[in-house]
Order: sequence, then C-alpha cells, then structure tokens
Amino acid sequence: MKRYFQISCHALMVTAFAALALTGRLDAPAIALFTIGLAASVYRTAKRMPPLLSARGAFLLSCGYILFFLADMAILSRSFIPASIHLVLFLELAKLFQEKTDKDYLYLIILSFLQILAASSLTIDISFVATLFLFLVALVSTLMSFDMYRSERKNETQAGQVAVPLGGMSLWATIWIILTGIVLFFVIPRVGAGYFSRAATPSLLLSGFSDSMQLGEIGQVKLGTAVVMHAKQLGGTPFSVLKWRGIALDRFDGRNWSKTERKRSLLQQSPPGEYWLRPVSQPGDVVSYQILLEPLATNTLFGPHEVRSVAGRINGVERDSDDSIYLRFSTPRRVQYQVLSEVPNRARMLEVSPRGERAPSDLHPRYLQLPSGLDPRIMQLAREITERGTSTIEKASLVESYLKRNYSYTLNLNWA
Repeated sequence: MKRYFQISCHALMVTAFAALALTGRLDAPAIALFTIGLAASVYRTAKRMPPLLSARGAFLLSCGYILFFLADMAILSRSFIPASIHLVLFLELAKLFQEKTDKDYLYLIILSFLQILAASSLTIDISFVATLFLFLVALVSTLMSFDMYRSERKNETQAGQVAVPLGGMSLWATIWIILTGIVLFFVIPRVGAGYFSRAATPSLLLSGFSDSMQLGEIGQVKLGTAVVMHAKQLGGTPFSVLKWRGIALDRFDGRNWSKTERKRSLLQQSPPGEYWLRPVSQPGDVVSYQILLEPLATNTLFGPHEVRSVAGRINGVERDSDDSIYLRFSTPRRVQYQVLSEVPNRARMLEVSPRGERAPSDLHPRYLQLPSGLDPRIMQLAREITERGTSTIEKASLVESYLKRNYSYTLNLNWA
C-alpha cells in the first residue's frame, strides 16, 4: 500500500504542476528544473532508493532559499507572484528528496493544492478543467491510500480493520471534494480571477478581446449597452475616426476567425512603469492616450493602431508575435494605463509606396493563408477590384473602399 500511496502522491504533484505549466505563465527554467526534479523523484521512488536529504538538511536549504526568494522577487522575476510560485516549487522538491513523515506527505498535498490554486488565477483557458479533473482524481486516490497506508502500519495482521478507516476516509474525501468545489466555483468567481473570471464577468463578444470569433457572433455586441472602455487623447494629431487594436486574428476557415500563434513574452520595464514594444519610427505620427478598461473576462489591452509603449501601475505586460499586448495577470478591477502609438499617415504611405511592389518576402505565410475550398469567384473579384492598384498598399486600400461601399453591417447574419 505504501508503494501505491507514493505513486498517487506523485500523480497528484504531476497534475498540479501540469495545470501550472499549461497556463503559459511559468518560465522555462522553472519548468525544466521542476520536471527534472520530479522525474528524478519518481525514479528514486520506483527503485526504492534512500532519501537524499535529512529533515534538518531540507530545513536549512529552505531557510537559505529565503535569500534567493528576495533576489528573485527584486531582480529575476521582478514580481511577488512568480517568485512565490518558484518558492512553492522549491519547497515541494525539498520535501520530495528528504526523509518523510506523515506530516511531510500532508505538506506535499497542501503544496500541490497551492499550485492548482495558482493555476486557476493565471489562466482562462478551458484546458484547466481537464487538469483540475485529473487533480481531483489523484487527490482522492492519494487521501484514500494514505489512510490505508497508515492503517497497515498500525496493524498489519488485521487487514479487515482497514475497511473502517477507509470508509471514513472515503466520506472525508467526498466532503473535501465538495468543499474544494465550493471554493473554486463559488468563492473564486466572486473575486473573478483567471479562469474563473468567465463566471465573474460577462463574456462580452467583442472583436479584439477574444482569440477566436465566429461570423454572426459579433452582432450581439450591438444588443448590449455596457461601456467597456474609456479613452482620452493626451497628445498628437486628433482623429475623427480611430481604429483600436486588440488581439490580432490571423486564420480564417470560411466561418471562424482564430489566432494560431499564442506564445507570449514578458516585456521589461524601462524605465520603471513603462513597457516598450519597439522604438518610435515616425515622431510626427505619434499619439498618446489614457485608457480606462472596465473589468472584462480577458487580459487584453487596447491601443490605437500600432502601439509602441504602455505605461501605468500595471503588474506586468506581455506581447505576442503580432504585437498584441496583454496584462500578465488577470484582474477583477478596472485597469488604467497610457499608450503611445503611431498612426501612419495614409496619404503619405500611398505616395512613398514603391510601384509594382509585391507582398514583402518576410511576411509570415499565416497572413496569406486562404480557407480551403474557396470559391474561385472571390479570387476573380479581388483581381477586378485591385487591377488599378500599382502597389501593395494601394491595392489593400482599394479592397477596403470596395467593401465599405458595397457591404453594410447587420445584426442578423443568415447563412445561404
């Protein structure tokens, strides 16, 4: 039974760590080190090898890690939450390799539970549901086998007596699952953090806020009157019509728009409180805005056209390969920030664009992909619309003008 309990305990830690790693918020070194440590622990357990650390040695290492935790928070992660997650992972590894008592196993269960809570606040992806389910299964198995293991140690000859504590443990495990479910699905949604912000904040179907969109859904935006964003221009040329940039969708299958590349990178503050995506190339095109976002079921940040920098009291900003920007951590509160953007002068762009220019060679193929089974009449129409264009920008402008003249917005999209 001890062997089964140890396997269940490792499965519990694997599922909790998988939930945390799948959020995409855990750095690669932490993932690599913990994976190696966890794999080594599984191997040593399977081979019945003795522990590497004494209880005193693990305690001294944990005390020494406090200094690293402070350095991690101030220099490496530059944030309390990632540094705290690193601390939890270190404590779990230290417990895995030390001489363990029943109390140490309980600590491992608690640390795994802290990981699953951290994962719930760092992601809004539906994959969390799968890892949560596996975690609960491993948790029940661990708690039940733990009680059976302790019962066997007390009286190895009276195997029948194990049924009594096992039945009680099953009851307590059920109660534990119910209480955990209440915490996760009733308390956390009221706070509106991470994945559970879907329940705390109405899921507004707004283009640019979601990484997928189906034609016809966007019409539901007009049916609501909720204000989701306030913007005030602080500097630059005023514009009567300004386009706002959120999430860039790069794949269309004929009915659904989606985002294929979701990997993000953390922007560094320079100076403190400012996050720069790239330098300004045309100072005359620069505009600055102050933006106030209402609580939403997303961590997307908005800015006009090509955002160059974001500033404000924000706990981390991330970007993706399309220069879309996001809060590092979701928040149930309003978000206020300033953006510096470039809004290119279209007339000047048309003048300086080289004639006969083709699409740039470094343009990623995903921006040029077309839905499978595309009606050939669409290609013919595109050629007719752009035949007067002499450059890439001019042709794109002709397509835009044609769509504005000949098509209108509707709340009721009927598929033919």
